[in-house]
Amino acid sequence: MTIAVANRTKIYFGLETTYATAPTTAGAYTPLQYSGEDFEQAQDAIESNQIQPVRDLADTVRTRIRGQGGFQHEFLAGNTDRLIQAALQSAALTGASVIANALTTVAFDGPTKTISGPTWTGGPPAVGRFIRVSGSGLNNSIFRVVSSTATSLVAAGRAIATEAAGATVTVSLMGYYQLGEATFDSFSIEKEFANVGATLQRLVGMQVDTMSAGISNGIVTGAFGFIGKNAIYASASSASSPASAASNPVMNVVDNLFVLGAGLLIPSTGFTWNLANGLRPQNEQVGTPYAVGVGNGGPKLNGQLTAYFENKTQMDDFTNNTFNNLELIFADGAGKGYAFEMPRVKYLTGKTVAGGKDTDVIADLGWFAMKADSTFGLRIHATGG
Repeated sequence: MTIAVANRTKIYFGLETTYATAPTTAGAYTPLQYSGEDFEQAQDAIESNQIQPVRDLADTVRTRIRGQGGFQHEFLAGNTDRLIQAALQSAALTGASVIANALTTVAFDGPTKTISGPTWTGGPPAVGRFIRVSGSGLNNSIFRVVSSTATSLVAAGRAIATEAAGATVTVSLMGYYQLGEATFDSFSIEKEFANVGATLQRLVGMQVDTMSAGISNGIVTGAFGFIGKNAIYASASSASSPASAASNPVMNVVDNLFVLGAGLLIPSTGFTWNLANGLRPQNEQVGTPYAVGVGNGGPKLNGQLTAYFENKTQMDDFTNNTFNNLELIFADGAGKGYAFEMPRVKYLTGKTVAGGKDTDVIADLGWFAMKADSTFGLRIHATGG
């Protein structure tokens, strides 16, 4: 007897052009790198109230069927970008460009946090944009532009190491996904049990309801949750000639993870980040037990931030009910990664705890985000894979 094992289970996702219709075009599916999953067909049932002459239940009726569940993952560049776009209901990646292409004239000054040397292609990068540095000997990472001229910029983020010009360096403006309602994508998801022959589970009409990020055992982790139509078990896959899986390294919390508040580095010890779209299965139509669609909802974005308590800056924002901004930056050793930008957050909870003898005092803040202006309330900047 052969039993399916988790290590031989593969998950693919493909964008649907028609709701709940699995794509069949070659290359339409992308394999996921994941650390756990709980995809399933969920169903509701009611018991008959028919009176019986004996102590029996007359019937149980299945009433509503839907696909649901999700997966957990460790962040690596390019693995979940298409799902990030769907979670934010964003247009495609916007604003990416190279502003210094493979130049040996780029220099870095640590004390002033300045990157200088080239004449930026397209002019000085706008304040507040995020850039990726690659090809450097010491400074491959993601930074936020604090100020800029035609030939230099001042950056926020990780500490910049002083480095003379000479290495072949590329500086790129990162593109971004923006929270909105430009798209409302659905996906087919296939879960293949590779060691038990031609056996798979296919879920259709799956739309991203939740997305989260955080830190677990020194690794940047995340999760996606879905709601959809239904799931079936099948023998033949729709995932012919799938695209290649992302192969970048897992991002850790030591090398390139930074939290910025009001543009200043926060000595963070941990964070959580949670987006909920408030989706609902549309399950009430008579004549079918399946969800005929998924209803959209209003997004909620919140999380928790912990940091060594060095000063009262963030606690003042909490006690004074002051709005601020919050940015989470994490990248791999090649400078590939993400910047989560929340331009208007408010701290709902706050405490500074001396937890016990021989411990450090930790500031613990719960935050929620809202729209900053008529433009956006959340952007996720991505370098791509």
